[in-house]
Amino acid sequence: AGKTGKIQIVSTDFLPDLGERLKNGSMAGQSGGHYCDPLFAFMMTYNAIKGNYKDFEGKFEDVNFPYLYVSSPADYGEYEKYFVEKLPYTAEEFVVNSSFSIYAHWQWEDDPESLSDLEYDFASAHVYDGYLLNDEGGVAGTIQLKTSKAKWDKKEEATNVTASATIMLLGEGTVRLKGSLDDSLSGSLAPTKASDERELSVSLTGSAMEGDFDSYTVVGARNLFGRKTYFDYVLSQGTEDNWKGTYVAALRAESDESSLGNGYLPLSIQVKAKGKARVAGTLPDGTKIAYSGQMEVRDGGCVLPVAVPLYSGKKGGLGFLVEFSDEDGVSVSSASEWSNTAIPFTSALTTIGAGAVSQIVSGSSFALEGGFDIEDIEIDESLLPEDVEVTVSGSKWRVPKADRVKFVKDDAAYEVQTEYGNTAGLALSFNAKTGTFRGSFKVFGVTEAGKSKKYTAAVNGVVLDGEGFGTATVKKVGAVPVTVKAE
Repeated sequence: AGKTGKIQIVSTDFLPDLGERLKNGSMAGQSGGHYCDPLFAFMMTYNAIKGNYKDFEGKFEDVNFPYLYVSSPADYGEYEKYFVEKLPYTAEEFVVNSSFSIYAHWQWEDDPESLSDLEYDFASAHVYDGYLLNDEGGVAGTIQLKTSKAKWDKKEEATNVTASATIMLLGEGTVRLKGSLDDSLSGSLAPTKASDERELSVSLTGSAMEGDFDSYTVVGARNLFGRKTYFDYVLSQGTEDNWKGTYVAALRAESDESSLGNGYLPLSIQVKAKGKARVAGTLPDGTKIAYSGQMEVRDGGCVLPVAVPLYSGKKGGLGFLVEFSDEDGVSVSSASEWSNTAIPFTSALTTIGAGAVSQIVSGSSFALEGGFDIEDIEIDESLLPEDVEVTVSGSKWRVPKADRVKFVKDDAAYEVQTEYGNTAGLALSFNAKTGTFRGSFKVFGVTEAGKSKKYTAAVNGVVLDGEGFGTATVKKVGAVPVTVKAE
């Protein structure tokens, strides 16, 4: 009594009136593992009883936990925010924490934002996802590598980590491999198919994978969405919070060697929970794609490798990287490959953006950028849609309804009767969320033998700065660019 301000008292118990005592000087500070040591002890005891811990009997284990020190009213304000006003862990974090290995390293004193801080946990099995690059830097395939829990020798050192890998190569198919890694997590995996003599040389860290297979370079990362450690949880949760949503990439086909012509086509990229992603769209030759992939966490962002086998699997494919950067946003890398032995052409991928898109301009018109080049078929280009009025109604496009296009059989001629001019039965719809549009119209032609034929052209495109760019495709016949331009 009477010694307030003369004798500084620090307690290891966090009193309910701590904030007031720090203000009046009756307490100089309080410290301890409040909420931490008993909670961790409970979790470890629970996991031991459940049989979730292996090979720890008769050994001492060091477990680091958060140490709290409060020595001012300002400190108390932070303590009150996270330990008084609400619990220090959410229900989801309790579940995540309870699944951690007893051998995992918890670097609480470091800010868990760098992948280089992640150490490999030999007591757990892991999954690494990645991709293969060819000599030109194009994405040529994907890889998933799984490692086993390590066995322990008499010196209590981790040894004998086995690994298996599944590689999917565009234009070739699936290759499966097995092998083992040394204590530095390096090694070679051999194909399970005896006739295949290629080996996968690989080296792992707690966060990354690199290596070589045949003439390909292997790049990858440990799948953090399994949440083996606290770092995994923080980094993977940040990825979900930052990038979950819908994106659109515009695929531009260019070729002077085929009838496909030039034009843009949309590929929608939907990022879901736990880094799962889905890519879907239609290519200029009419081929539809649907691909499911896994995002890989990187420092400062993440990447999504896309490798889609096409044309019966071994005849071609589409491969590229979607890069998610905290500084630069979302982009599609130049590391793209689009191969088709039947119809050769090159491609470029351009990122459009996510979610909201530029508002559609009223008073636009739909037009083709050139006539169809269809072998052995003469197209009556006067009956193709040209400068058809497109109006905006809410988030939808409207096209004037035209009278039905009539075909007169006796003279192999076509007749269009409508007060709006020729729309060729054009119909368009617009997705305001993704900025994509689709539709169809009719194409009419006469073969060299004089046989009349009607085709349906499928329209797919994307909106760029208020204008639509797309491609009209007649499957297995030809394609032509289309635009929806503001007047």
